[in-house]
Amino acid sequence: SGLARRMGWGARRNITMHDNTTVVHVLIEKNVTLGGNGTSGNYSIDEFLKGGNGEELVEEWPGLPEEAKTAWWLCVAVFGFLALLLWGLSIVKRRDVPASDKLQTFAIKFGVAAAFYLGFCLELGMVQETFGVKVAENIVESPGYFLTRPMMPPIFWTRHISWGITTSIDIHQVLSVAGSSPKGPHGSKFVPIGVQVYVIALTGLLHMLGLVATLVRFGDLTKWTYFIFGMIVYWMIMNQLSSSSGLITKIADRNKMLSGYRALTRVVAITWIMYPLLWAFTDGSRTVDWMTREALYAALDVFSKLSFLLTFLVADSTLRRLLPLKWLFKHATPLAKALGRRHRRHKGPHPPH
Repeated sequence: SGLARRMGWGARRNITMHDNTTVVHVLIEKNVTLGGNGTSGNYSIDEFLKGGNGEELVEEWPGLPEEAKTAWWLCVAVFGFLALLLWGLSIVKRRDVPASDKLQTFAIKFGVAAAFYLGFCLELGMVQETFGVKVAENIVESPGYFLTRPMMPPIFWTRHISWGITTSIDIHQVLSVAGSSPKGPHGSKFVPIGVQVYVIALTGLLHMLGLVATLVRFGDLTKWTYFIFGMIVYWMIMNQLSSSSGLITKIADRNKMLSGYRALTRVVAITWIMYPLLWAFTDGSRTVDWMTREALYAALDVFSKLSFLLTFLVADSTLRRLLPLKWLFKHATPLAKALGRRHRRHKGPHPPH
């Protein structure tokens, strides 16, 4: 409406202007009026969207700069390599069904992450904005359609879907460690399915709130309202996983998997809290420019996913039988030590593998 008034179409063609009048309404009315007078009624968008000085108001989408995609391509390479490696290990160890299944789950997780980062490189999944209208050939019968382009700075709504999938897999793996036992499946008490669904549902809600907070326009206080709700959901998830009196912790203790389970929950708590902190400086306040934001998100994704994988390999008893990883279990990793897992030296002969 403001653009139409600025160009003076309403005054020239006696069009009644309302608060909800758009450029599309004015353009259609102009072409219908001219067409009824026997004149060509098909003004193009280039002819229409010009002010009194003849300056073009429409700008085509130039695409994202290639240097902004460097971190994304690195993530595609890293996650793709890990997906293939873990899938290959799962095939080699297919006779060890529990270990093979867990390796395949991790392969799927890294494959999903690689696929979404490939989508970023191809500029897929970006939030669009309307910047003009396209006039159809027969304007009276078919007025045309809106022209859209990605917003700047770019916002990838698919990022939150990727996080929702991969973190749900992480939660499933954490709960599988709590519900496993060195004695095998027959000697373990599993986490109830209702508890698993509840925690995974909270994880999905967490990322949905993050997506909504990101989509709310910059400067709107509602943006931070959703952020606060997301932090509350984060606390609820951590309370379920880390509470010493909680059901999941008690099950892990009964299965004699408490040390490994606590190491995993610490990794989840530490790495997950980094994302909202980064969001506050990027999408929340725009203190950091968007190219730096993408590089930081990519680095954090690699760090968090590799940290979880390495800690899981140390914590889960079923994966200790993997021959290529014996060195990892012979000497506890610095990460596991930092998370409170003590290295226990075996006295006497090692147990058979």
